Amino acid sequence: MSGASPSLIARAIRRLTATVFVATLLVGIVTAIAVPASAQDASDDRPSVLLVVTDDQRWDTLWAMPGIQGSLADRGVTFTQAFTTSSLCCPSRASILTGAYPHTTGVYRQTPPYGGFVSFDDSRTIAIERFVFLSRARSENSKTWSELLPVLQRGQFKEAQNMTSRSDAAVGKIVNYGLSRMQSPGRREDFDAAMEEGMMEIVPRLEKRTHYIATFANVITLVGLLGTIIGLIKGFTAVAQVNPAEKAEMLSASISIAMNNTAFALMVAIPFLLIHAFLQARTSEIVDGLEAAKISFLNLVQRVKAEATPAR
Repeated sequence: MSGASPSLIARAIRRLTATVFVATLLVGIVTAIAVPASAQDASDDRPSVLLVVTDDQRWDTLWAMPGIQGSLADRGVTFTQAFTTSSLCCPSRASILTGAYPHTTGVYRQTPPYGGFVSFDDSRTIAIERFVFLSRARSENSKTWSELLPVLQRGQFKEAQNMTSRSDAAVGKIVNYGLSRMQSPGRREDFDAAMEEGMMEIVPRLEKRTHYIATFANVITLVGLLGTIIGLIKGFTAVAQVNPAEKAEMLSASISIAMNNTAFALMVAIPFLLIHAFLQARTSEIVDGLEAAKISFLNLVQRVKAEATPAR
């Protein structure tokens, strides 16, 4: 190594740090954003796969891409027998992303209403799935409570129980717990305990998988830091073996490349942390709304019962 030129050493350092950066970026983008929710729930040890899809390319045109041929095909595995669920690109890509046939994905053509990206359900990714789920839960809770509150205020508990038994909204299920408990005599604390049982069942569904995003952001940051440390180690090792006149230039170049690892990792991790904070805030808002609805229900029941007692 004493005779190695500075350009060769610098090229080796850049190659190493570029590899670490690519690994960091892929861990962040492929795993944290595009991992299906079903894969996150699985307990197996299947490997992560990076799939590169080219557009409008025939199978026999790889000869025109010598770089890809030499870097990927010659060093990897070539599958000589392949099958597609559809010869059209949109249905085929939807099948690649989901592992399902076009009649399941709903993408049959290239254009709407039965094709194109607007027909593809991308809610299986963690961030998007959580956003869609929480937005829908928020909307359903608001609508259900606005319809249920007047019925409760009139003391029509039977009708309210029929409404909540058919409702899929979280607030409807919690109120139904309280209304079911009203069938037998009890104190306010008994109704509160019954509704709290419903909260314990619903809240974990609202918080499901959100913590993965923060975990991935932390892992990405640490991977970037690891790349920085490895780059610095390689850089100082290379600097120790070059001429003294070239050490300053080599050292500054090595530090610059190593710092890029941390910078790129933070560029990926910071958006994930912002997404996690947004989803956490939306979840807390929904939970607070459920708590408020629970207290309102208990107060209404207590008031209606107090008004009904003198009438007897």
